[in-house]
Amino acid sequence: MKGGRFHTNGISVVLHPESELVGLDLDHCISDGTFTEEATEIINRVNSYSEISPSGKGVRIFLYGKLPEKGRRRGSIECYDEGRHLTVTGNHIPDTPKAINRDQGVIDWFHQKFIATVKVEDSSQGEVQETTDKNEMVPAEPASDVSKLQVNEIIQQIRSSRQKEKFERLFDGDIQGYASASEADLALCSILSFWTKKNPGLIDSIFRQSGLYRPKWDEKHYSDGRTYGQETINRATELCSEVYTPLVAPDIKEIQDFLYKQERGDAELLASLFHQDFLYDHIAQCWLWYENGVWNQDQEKQTLRIAVEELTRVYLDASSKTDWEITRLMGEKDDANQEKIAQLEALRDRLRTRVNKLNNRNRISNVLKMAESWLHTSTWKFDREPLKLNLANGLYDLESNKLLEHSYQHLCLKQGPVAFDKDAAAPYWDEFLNTIFGGDQELIRFVKQAVGFSLSGLCDLQALIFCYGSGANGKSTFFGVLREMLGDYYQGIQVETFLSKAFNHLQNPMN
Repeated sequence: MKGGRFHTNGISVVLHPESELVGLDLDHCISDGTFTEEATEIINRVNSYSEISPSGKGVRIFLYGKLPEKGRRRGSIECYDEGRHLTVTGNHIPDTPKAINRDQGVIDWFHQKFIATVKVEDSSQGEVQETTDKNEMVPAEPASDVSKLQVNEIIQQIRSSRQKEKFERLFDGDIQGYASASEADLALCSILSFWTKKNPGLIDSIFRQSGLYRPKWDEKHYSDGRTYGQETINRATELCSEVYTPLVAPDIKEIQDFLYKQERGDAELLASLFHQDFLYDHIAQCWLWYENGVWNQDQEKQTLRIAVEELTRVYLDASSKTDWEITRLMGEKDDANQEKIAQLEALRDRLRTRVNKLNNRNRISNVLKMAESWLHTSTWKFDREPLKLNLANGLYDLESNKLLEHSYQHLCLKQGPVAFDKDAAAPYWDEFLNTIFGGDQELIRFVKQAVGFSLSGLCDLQALIFCYGSGANGKSTFFGVLREMLGDYYQGIQVETFLSKAFNHLQNPMN
């Protein structure tokens, strides 16, 4: 089955137990116009009225029956029979029934397979057990399944990362620099979303230990029973387009090669570990680090610290593994192992020696200098796609009207701090425009088109637009909103620039 493009409008249906109407929501299950295998299985098996959801990226299915008492969500799959307003778009999926069928058996199958149970491994016994879904909904109380060890490990990881300073300020309850406490809450949850791989239970548990936690977190703010904390975490996970992926260390054989090459080997090891995280801009003559969809200049010299820490970690891990192998061979009490043991002991000593050398600033500076050749780039390679706009939750393609996932390969130095929402409305903005332009709809359309064109990197319009008017008529507010929305893409320019000889020469090359 293929999914097409649909325009979202419709009516809202209120689910109530007495109606026995059940709604199944499958989010983010359409990619390039094609349903995922999981979505296809559910649509075919449920075999009831199915349509494209308002976002255009999911599926909504209606049928009659009764849901089991517990379990309403797992990951991107949800089901409801009360307390929800569901929009009916009318974007019917071809080859599915146009009528809403009644089938309790298929509801039970759906709930058992996709909602009620998941298989998890008991790390202490190595057994696979069945349990109720931990991510059904962000808990209103601290999640009992989240261990203190998990929480402490994640906090320690963040405190050893580039986000240390920002995390510690928020974790300590410092909201300076944020317009409200709610914005600070979202900022902390966004950091935690990345490091916990969007695990709501872990985010909740860590947030409760922070200085931002307050009674409001557990207050119900929505008609379906969701708390303020649950919705904040939901927003953070929706905005999170990338999650933490641990570095994969090379094997012992590769590490031996790096050791043999001395400083060059350290540089090659660094490049193999961080080719997706660090680049050296040979034009700007600075290191860049990638985070949350954008490349940033390393103005605080964090590359040096991270290089030392990660190279040390890799060599120490290899030393520990070598030590373990030595102990194992010695335990066999076999004389044939003596030569192998001697070789491993020599390798272990070389690894420890290398770790000590990394404490020398000159050496690590030389390593970074050599690494510049492996992790090289140039300023002109960045932000070269004029119809791509980098936003907080992805790369927005102005031409196709699609949101692409963030990737280090996109090479963006700029980012707007807002999230793209295809279905978002802006009633206050529309009211503001109507007020400052006196309801002149033609003028408002022109201004919207001008702003829209400015979102691209194209310059073939060759127009200079002036905003003219008396004082206190909305000009500063208008541009203030654009500045907040566009972030790095918004730039001011001095009037003198247009009066300079260089600018005039560009406009009149015959002069």
